[in-house]
Amino acid sequence: MKHWTPWAIVGRSMLAGGTGPQPEGLIESIGGASYASPNGPRYRRRKPFTGLALLLLLAAFILLPALQSHAVIAGAAERLQFADGLYKRGMYDLAVREYEGLLDAAVKAEIADVALFRMGESYRFLGQSTKALAAYARLLAEYPDSLFAHRAAFRRAELAFQQEDYETAGGWFDDLLAANPPADIAASAHYYKGLAYLRRGLDQDAESSFRMVIKNFKRSPFASYAAMSLAELLVKQQAPANKIRSLYRQVADRPETAAQGAEALARWMDLEWGEADYSKVLTLYDQLVNTYPGDSRARSAASRAALASLYAGRPELALELAGQGLAQASGDEQSNWLYIQANALRLTGQADQAMEVYRDVLRQAEGETRRSAAIELAALQIERGEYAAVLTLLSPLDEQGARAGDRRWMLALAYSETGRLKEAERLLHALLDDKDEASRRASVLFELARVAQRDERWEDMAVRYEQFARDYKTNPLAAAAFDYAGTAARRLGQNGRARILWETLLKTYPDYENRESVSYRLASTLIEMEEYDAARTVLDDLIRDFPDGEYAADALYQRGQLMEQEEQYEAADYQYQSALRLNPGEPLLSRLRFRRIAVLQRLGRGADAAEMLKAILTAEQTPDIPEPLVEWLARWNLEQERYADAAQAAVYLSDTSKDLRWQQLGWFMAGVARFRDGLTGDAIVALEKAVAADVAGRERAEAALLLGQAHQAEGDLDQAEQAYRQAAEWAGDDANLDIKASAYFDLGALYRDRENPEEAARFFMSVAVLFDDPEQSPEALYQASEAFAKLGREQDRRHALQELQERYPDHPRAQEQPPGDAAPPAEQTTPESTGSEG
Repeated sequence: MKHWTPWAIVGRSMLAGGTGPQPEGLIESIGGASYASPNGPRYRRRKPFTGLALLLLLAAFILLPALQSHAVIAGAAERLQFADGLYKRGMYDLAVREYEGLLDAAVKAEIADVALFRMGESYRFLGQSTKALAAYARLLAEYPDSLFAHRAAFRRAELAFQQEDYETAGGWFDDLLAANPPADIAASAHYYKGLAYLRRGLDQDAESSFRMVIKNFKRSPFASYAAMSLAELLVKQQAPANKIRSLYRQVADRPETAAQGAEALARWMDLEWGEADYSKVLTLYDQLVNTYPGDSRARSAASRAALASLYAGRPELALELAGQGLAQASGDEQSNWLYIQANALRLTGQADQAMEVYRDVLRQAEGETRRSAAIELAALQIERGEYAAVLTLLSPLDEQGARAGDRRWMLALAYSETGRLKEAERLLHALLDDKDEASRRASVLFELARVAQRDERWEDMAVRYEQFARDYKTNPLAAAAFDYAGTAARRLGQNGRARILWETLLKTYPDYENRESVSYRLASTLIEMEEYDAARTVLDDLIRDFPDGEYAADALYQRGQLMEQEEQYEAADYQYQSALRLNPGEPLLSRLRFRRIAVLQRLGRGADAAEMLKAILTAEQTPDIPEPLVEWLARWNLEQERYADAAQAAVYLSDTSKDLRWQQLGWFMAGVARFRDGLTGDAIVALEKAVAADVAGRERAEAALLLGQAHQAEGDLDQAEQAYRQAAEWAGDDANLDIKASAYFDLGALYRDRENPEEAARFFMSVAVLFDDPEQSPEALYQASEAFAKLGREQDRRHALQELQERYPDHPRAQEQPPGDAAPPAEQTTPESTGSEG
């Protein structure tokens, strides 16, 4: 079928750099236009000048430039016809002068608009875009109703497009379309407007323009061009293959030119190749060969048919075809068939033989075949991890030769795997910038992210994986890319960013193989962000969907912790028990046990908590138990008078802790337990270790006090006195006054037992005067009165009893004194008057 060629098709050739003239009569024929204005009378066209007449006129033009125009050409119409003759013969410089002369002569509108348009066209063909634009603009301004207005508007927009001023071009195309031009011009304008949008990166607007042409101008030649452009755009957008396929089929069924038909089939083949429908690729190859036998693609049909059989999963057929080809081939053709044979051998699992044949190709072939063989051989080497060999094989090859993208890709992989990350990144960026490698962009972007990951550049890693995931959402690696991007964000401490990435992953890819891991990491991140409600939701989903999964116990542990924060201790205990039933390993096992012990404490189930902690403490393999838990166990057992268990826990604390303060506390509690258990000698040993620890604080003072009591119980009063005095000294600040008071009281009792009433009275009165303890102070006053009695100091005895009755009238010691036994003091009692220590 022969298709008509619109005038704007010539503009398409100029987009590629052509500047040839319009075919004769083409512009005027569009839409039935004539030289007449649509608002004025029609003029019958005059018969064009014959060649001889035109030469005579041209000679007159050249030889008599000074004469007036009407002296050379009888009238404006004849001069216009003369100018058109020059124009149609490509004599644009001369034609321009004639058109300018007509315009200077102020000819009528029906001639002026034609002259302006042809003048603009002449300037356009001469490459003088500025003057051409001025001519078109003047026509549009002065003759907006001219039949040439639409064509001038198109040319103006087209020139802006050619000058890569796509925004201006798009606006002018819109102005043209608003004027409701003829269908052929409208189709051209919509198409080029789509291209302008495309150049500006406005893909959606471009798509709308292309679809407009396809839908509303089905009989226009531009319908097929729009379909091709739209298909290319959809490929870029990774649109569903069926949408792209229908466009290629439309063009292939009714191409505007044979070249376009072949191109549609070739791109269709690329699509099916990418969809792995190799049988369809074979069918399309056959269609190409049979329909366009003279096309360059058809000329390679035999070898490509063999290649198609390889990708159709029929390598045996490819081997057979290669054998036939080799039997008849010679020279370069033979090396081409060897190359196909090597591919077939590789696909049939004969890698060693394939590598040898590839090496034969390297020895025989030149040019593209040799390069392809090297690249295929490198692919086998990459499969075997022979990265150094890949670098040796591919590095010498010309960077700009055939399959340059494949060479860069494999070199980049080899550099990356051998730790030469800068070289790998350079090649990967080159691939990313190469428009011819768009089909590989996803793999390149993913590998760039892997390079950043290997280099521990977490920001680059996060950006690249996220870009890959968002650009290639249907790619099998998209979910993993979201995962890795989130991991990199966490490395950077960007929890909010990690959250968005992982939430997007879980929502978009619910079947992701590592969904459980991502859910757990997301929950941990949310907890760190104090987004507890969101964390609970993620953990509940994880526990529900993966009840026996790798992270189930961890999830139950974190869920229990959140319940603890809400003071739901029973529920938390249930979570911890559920986690323990999954038999987790360390360190989670210990963390679960310790948290459960803490919850049992909160629930008032100290006995259960103590038994559980004791079982951990006495196990053959004991984990590192937090010191506060061991301290609690020792103190709880002391409270329950389980002194042996208390001593066991306290000794464990002192033996296992590396902190001297905890060691001191452990020995002190062990001493307390053994002293209360009647094991005074063992208590003294433990307490001496506590006192020997050079750590100031309450525990040391308490240990010294109890050590004195233990020595006194053993009858060693000298050691007891020393310990009491140390206790009083170490209890120096106000927070430990009770210890100092006890130390003074015990010293008083010690001197009383030594029958030294003078010193006894002195220390008892120190307790009474310096401290106000409701138990020790009244008892100290009473004991002081007893010591004064032994000393025969009746007045001091009465003073002590009087103070006892006044300060502590409800104390049993005050109430047991007979009335009148105490007398008002003659003078105020002071520490100096009693000789007490200050």
